[in-house]
Amino acid sequence: MSPHAEFRLESADLSEFDPTEYRADRVVGVYADADGHPGCGVIVESQRRYDEGKFWSWPAYVANFRARKRCEGYLVVLCYDEKVAERCRVRIPLGNPGSYLYVLVVGPKEIPLITDPDEVQDPLDAVLSTLVHAAGPHGRDVAEAMIDALARLVPDGDQRKTDIDNVTALQSDAVRNMLEELMVTRDTEPKTQLFKDWKDEGKGEGDAEASRRHLLALLDARGLRIDDARREAVNDCVDPERLETWFQRALTASSVDEVFAE
Repeated sequence: MSPHAEFRLESADLSEFDPTEYRADRVVGVYADADGHPGCGVIVESQRRYDEGKFWSWPAYVANFRARKRCEGYLVVLCYDEKVAERCRVRIPLGNPGSYLYVLVVGPKEIPLITDPDEVQDPLDAVLSTLVHAAGPHGRDVAEAMIDALARLVPDGDQRKTDIDNVTALQSDAVRNMLEELMVTRDTEPKTQLFKDWKDEGKGEGDAEASRRHLLALLDARGLRIDDARREAVNDCVDPERLETWFQRALTASSVDEVFAE
């Protein structure tokens, strides 16, 4: 111990009167008994870059979950870059001798890259592959393989949408746009709840602003680049029916001319 060390009494009240918000990306309860009480829980964190602050907040995630649910909690960190994954593969000392939080990391090294849907036997393999590799150089290929594998192996449409939503929710905006584009190019109806919410929001707001914003975002996501004149026409349009017509065309159109055809 340092010769300059000193001891000070601190407050014994460990409650948080101005609590810090601890919000994980996903928390999954595992329910195996009929009593409605979880046997354990999985706290999922999506980590795109190394954050030193997580060294202190991750133990709080697990401790707060255990106190609230009265069951064990496991921290799983999804990393999309192997260098980030290596830095996250640590054990965090909790103070008491021999007490550590071991961070369970799932990164590119742990999850196979799947680009051929015909090789998929378990749809979860394709989901995990897309979850981890969608932001990489083969992102579009793994996403297409997942969509095709789910269509072949998962007959329940709601389950397929849930799987895709779970993958989409943990991605960056660029990857999310790519996934949504893949969905809308396969059918005239949006497939995921996330995309449905995006589309329905414009209908429910009662004005054209959201519809214009969503139309421009959809055009951009599908790679349909519009010139300044057409962008101005969209921004000036106050007719909800015309905006809806353009939006519906943009879901499947192969060119900008098809969207704005008179």
